[in-house]
Amino acid sequence: MTDRDELRNKYRRIRDSIEPALRRFLSGKIGERLFGLPLFKEAQSVFFYHSFGSEVETPEMIKTALSEGKLVALPRVLDDKAMRFYFVEDLESLEISRFGVPEPPKEGLCAISEPDLVIVPGLVFDREGNRLGYGKGYYDRFFKTLPYGVSKAALAFDEQLSDTVIKEEYDVPVDLIITPSEVMEI
Repeated sequence: MTDRDELRNKYRRIRDSIEPALRRFLSGKIGERLFGLPLFKEAQSVFFYHSFGSEVETPEMIKTALSEGKLVALPRVLDDKAMRFYFVEDLESLEISRFGVPEPPKEGLCAISEPDLVIVPGLVFDREGNRLGYGKGYYDRFFKTLPYGVSKAALAFDEQLSDTVIKEEYDVPVDLIITPSEVMEI
């Protein structure tokens, strides 16, 4: 097991230990911080992720963005291991992927390649914007396709912050980390 795998496992256990009611409350606080950002207010298109397991809960955030008239897209992992974003109008049409993650149907309209904001999941983050996800590299590969200047904002519980994240050459840092207690601009 690598040091990165050990870090992932440690922070997955920490995140999993947050009680569901507290996780829901803290997710609401994170959502309030997100919605208060000028970057979010001005965004016309937002690429979200749909939470699963003990991740920061995003369904209410997605519904809020849709109710504000934003174009919202969610990721779907394709057979070629690529991740593409598809527009959604509601959460009822989502399908459960082979990984257990709610995804938009692949018949949907593929989203524009230049969103105003990308909301990013992860297991552990540091104050330099480095992140560790689940180890498949989907987001890092996707980030490299984005035009310069598209903001990447991670949602995290305070417990998911580490002094250092072991970084690899292919890792792409995020621009913001939003927790219940602060917004870190990198």
